[in-house]
Amino acid sequence: MRTLRFNSSATDAEEFIEIYNRTDSQVDLSGWKLGGGVQYTFPAGASIPARAYRVIAKNKAALASIPSYMLDQAELYGDYAGELDNGHGIVKLLDASSATVDAVDTDG
Repeated sequence: MRTLRFNSSATDAEEFIEIYNRTDSQVDLSGWKLGGGVQYTFPAGASIPARAYRVIAKNKAALASIPSYMLDQAELYGDYAGELDNGHGIVKLLDASSATVDAVDTDG
């Protein structure tokens, strides 16, 4: 499991983090967390299929309402606390034992 991507914009409606599972197996995300500039804990039963993406929104309803993204609110995770820092910040993906799986510097 790897690959954190993010979109930080002027509005909370468009702020999200995307993760990609590059393995050939589904990954159970139960108890995994986002840390650093944002805080989110994946609920029990959360998962990501093999070779698939998951989007974690700052505001699920707002992000799902943007027609050009074509996202189904039921398939989004979130809402996360905190915000992506357009100037400098780190977002970490932590597994259920709090080990860092991936990290990205939002400075680009």
